Amino acid sequence: MVVQILLSIASLVTGVGTIVAVCIARKSFLADHERRKKQATIEFYTQLSKEATVPLRKAICEALNETLVNYSYKQIHHSSSEWLDNENLQVRFTSYCRYMERFAVGISNGVFDFDTFNSFSGKPTAMLFEQIKPLIEYHDDKNKKHSLCQEFITFYYDLIKAHFPHKEKNGKSHLPK
Repeated sequence: MVVQILLSIASLVTGVGTIVAVCIARKSFLADHERRKKQATIEFYTQLSKEATVPLRKAICEALNETLVNYSYKQIHHSSSEWLDNENLQVRFTSYCRYMERFAVGISNGVFDFDTFNSFSGKPTAMLFEQIKPLIEYHDDKNKKHSLCQEFITFYYDLIKAHFPHKEKNGKSHLPK
């Protein structure tokens, strides 16, 4: 009888130990997943910045006769000479939108971390989106069946909510005046 009680106690202790070990392993797995997600966000953003964002900003500066230091975020329209006469700007714009679309899909699917991205580039990204918004809207109006960057548009509104929570999703500019 004493042996059965000891075996029962040992089984109970083993069961509790297993449950505790599983909980610790799960917590460790989730923490590692979050760390990897943040690391992936930073790595992809570094690539995005180098290959798409900076080249687009440089092309915009060149088209508007500005410098990166005096970057104005002036909107570019599809009918402007800055756009029509600048193939480099058109290529850089398309490349940027494609990168941002992939990034936004990664954010919405949990591959990348919104808060990490938002903390180091959320506001500048929202402001750059505002600058090229007329081009995106023109493309989407012209190509009703194929949006250039639907997930990026959704991502932009999430950035707006994070940085300008008092603004509504009404299509108006969210840039600070």
